[in-house]
Amino acid sequence: MTRIARQGVALGLSCVFVVVMVLSGCAQLEQQVSEHPRTAIGVGAGAVGGALLGGLIFKSTTGAVVGGLLGGLAGGLIGNATEAQKQDQEATNRDYGYSTNQGTVIRIEEVRVEPTQIRRGGSVNLIVQYALMTPRPRQEVTVVERWDMRYQGQSTGNPVHTVRHPGGTWASALPVTLPTSAGTGTYRVAVTVEADGRSDTRETSFTVRR
Repeated sequence: MTRIARQGVALGLSCVFVVVMVLSGCAQLEQQVSEHPRTAIGVGAGAVGGALLGGLIFKSTTGAVVGGLLGGLAGGLIGNATEAQKQDQEATNRDYGYSTNQGTVIRIEEVRVEPTQIRRGGSVNLIVQYALMTPRPRQEVTVVERWDMRYQGQSTGNPVHTVRHPGGTWASALPVTLPTSAGTGTYRVAVTVEADGRSDTRETSFTVRR
């Protein structure tokens, strides 16, 4: 067998190996989704959240999420939050002209839902970015992100994400999968971020279609 022929065979075998591995991985993921749907959603949501927070410096993802979906969204799922740091404490303090005599300061910079329009049974990511300024350099404080989802004036979700962070500019993405029975129309979403008795609140919305 010539050298070129041997290289062709080796390349062909490599391609077959890659295809087998990909198919095997898909089969394992399908089995995981069927056997442990909530865990699988959490894993997948981490990847989605990572893409949404792309370009940031990833930090702890161990924050606890409590609360759930209510009323017309009961039966939906809330996945694992993804967290990332955009700027360190020094840079954030400089941007805001912060001084330690101000105590702890929270400023929400952005809140959004992606995508802004989905169908029943689809998934959205609740995303918030905020500046956390504290008088204690590099010391972590407890930060609580309280989400309030409303449909036609009624509460439909109240997830609470609790983490510990040092000062800096932070972002988090919380994935939510809606049930197929979700009502169509506009959902209002508000988030309040709290730390050391200080807080800030902002609102946004998304739309569910048939």
